[in-house]
This record gives sequence, structure tokens and C-alpha cells, in this order.
Amino acid sequence: MENILKRKNAIWVMVPILALSLVLGACASPNTDAAINPPTTTDTTENNSYMPPLDNPSKTIKVEYLYDELASQKHITYDVTIENGGSLIVTLGSNPSTGYDWQKAVISNGNVSSEYTCQFVAPPSGIVGAAGKQVWTFKTLQPGQTTISFNYSQPWQGGVQNEWTLALNVTVK
Repeated sequence: MENILKRKNAIWVMVPILALSLVLGACASPNTDAAINPPTTTDTTENNSYMPPLDNPSKTIKVEYLYDELASQKHITYDVTIENGGSLIVTLGSNPSTGYDWQKAVISNGNVSSEYTCQFVAPPSGIVGAAGKQVWTFKTLQPGQTTISFNYSQPWQGGVQNEWTLALNVTVK
């Protein structure tokens, strides 16, 4: 009788461990495309719930790096060309529950482009601790070149700085 109780207890211990290992194994599968593919950059007029109003949707460029892509490419530099009068939408994976946050975007030449909006978009699943997105919209002001820099860090003194960085070299024509 005692052996039967030990077996039942062992089964109840093993079932949650097995379920947890299956879930964690699925989460840990690598995204092999992220390391070789550039971000999504498209001329877009699609209607996303987090897309802010745009002056001219036909001149909109969208750059997107999701959480898994950023985890595999921690420091990214990317060149973007956009027409004057257009908008640049930058979407970056973000998970504030980890203690990291995207700092304020730094624009090297504020005469060429300016930040219009910035907002966090929670994950659609509603799962606590899941990664969401930080979305910025920049307006072009005049032809020229600027660099827009993004820094994913722990914002407190002594926290990890520059865990992920993105530098967008923007040419406005």
C-alpha cells in the first residue's frame, strides 16, 4: 500500500515538471530568420490599432524589430530613406516587466526630423510578463540626414545600460 502511495505522489510531481518543460522548450526555440533578415520596412497605409494619425500615409516608412529579433541582434544600425513630408514609424519589442525600458529616442539633427508620438502597446495575449511593443512616430521636417538612436536599458543608477541599441541613419529627400 505504501508503494502505491509513493507512485501516486511521484506521478503528481512529474506531471507539472513535464508540462513546464514542454512550455519552456517551446519558448526557447531560436528564431533563425531574425539574424539574417533586416527589419520590416514598408511603405504602408495599413490600419493598425497602435498606428498614430499620419500627415501622408503614402510616404510612411515602417521599421520593426520584435523582441526575439532584438535578443539575437543586440546592436543594430540600419539605413532608411524617406521622402520629405513623410513619417517614420519605429516599432521595437519591449518588456518593462524585466526591468528594462526603451529610453527617450535621441535625434542627432532636429532640423530634419522630430518625434511626434511614443507609446507602449501591451501584448494582445494579456499575459503578465509577455513582451509588448514600443512605437514611435517621427515626422520629417526638411531634406537632410539625421541619426535616431534608441537604447534599451535599466533606467536606474547602476542598472544595465545599452543592452540593446538601434541606430537609424535617416536620409530625408
